Amino acid sequence: MTDLDKILATAAATVASGALVLMAGQIVIRFLIEPLQEQRRVLGAIAAALLRSAPVLADSGDESAAAKAAAFEAAQEFRRLSIDLVTQSWAIRPYGALAALCVVPSWGDVASAASSLVGLSNFAPRPDFQQKIKLAQNVAARLGMRHIDPMFDDRNFKA
Repeated sequence: MTDLDKILATAAATVASGALVLMAGQIVIRFLIEPLQEQRRVLGAIAAALLRSAPVLADSGDESAAAKAAAFEAAQEFRRLSIDLVTQSWAIRPYGALAALCVVPSWGDVASAASSLVGLSNFAPRPDFQQKIKLAQNVAARLGMRHIDPMFDDRNFKA
């Protein structure tokens, strides 16, 4: 084997290994990192919706048109976020392993939070603020929103 052959073989091996590393990186990005980022985006949207909807959650029966419209909008948003939470979590292939490592909320916590979001959607137009606060607390606690959970303390929402 001549020096030229060695140089060409080394170059070919370098290009081939570079292509393999690129493909492996793209697989990790597409099937792990992007779904994790999407789930984090949904978690952020849920936190924002809880904070934005605090007046609706604390409402104890305001019958004005503006209050009804706000409650309807919040109900639609909570239901959509419930669906987004489940579907984005499902898209993460090694979810069980990541949940065991505490990288993502457990499936049980995701299911409980999604159920509570549907409950918030159902209760948004109703005057039962205590039930709405309880559901919001469950969502925040299950999804690890430690800075939001205390905001939904019953002492902050008295009739």
